[in-house]
Amino acid sequence: MLCATLHVEVPVVRRFIGDYLELLDDRVERIDHDLEYGNPNSASVALLSLTASSLMLGANGVAEAADQLRRETLADDHRDPVIAERQRSLHEQATNERRRLARIWSIAG
Repeated sequence: MLCATLHVEVPVVRRFIGDYLELLDDRVERIDHDLEYGNPNSASVALLSLTASSLMLGANGVAEAADQLRRETLADDHRDPVIAERQRSLHEQATNERRRLARIWSIAG
C-alpha cells in the first residue's frame, strides 16, 4: 500500500524504511543530547527533519510527537517539565513506529 501511495517500487520503499529505522535511535538520542546541553536550535532542526521523514513513511505518531516537542523547545526553557513529557512521548512513539515499520520492512522483503 505504501508503494502504491508513493508511486515507487518496493525496493525503494524498503530502502527508505530501512534507512529510517537504522537512523531513528541516533536521531532521537541527538535530540535528547541537544536539549540536555542547552542547544534548542540544533534540537529544533533535528526535530523538523524527523517530522518530515516520519510523515513520508506514515509514522504519524513520531511526526506529531516531534513537532510538539519542536514547538515547545522553541517556546520554552529546555528544562521545563512540559519538554520532558514531550521527550517521553517522542520516545514512546518512536518505539511504536519502529515495531510497525520493522514489520512492513520484513514483509516487503
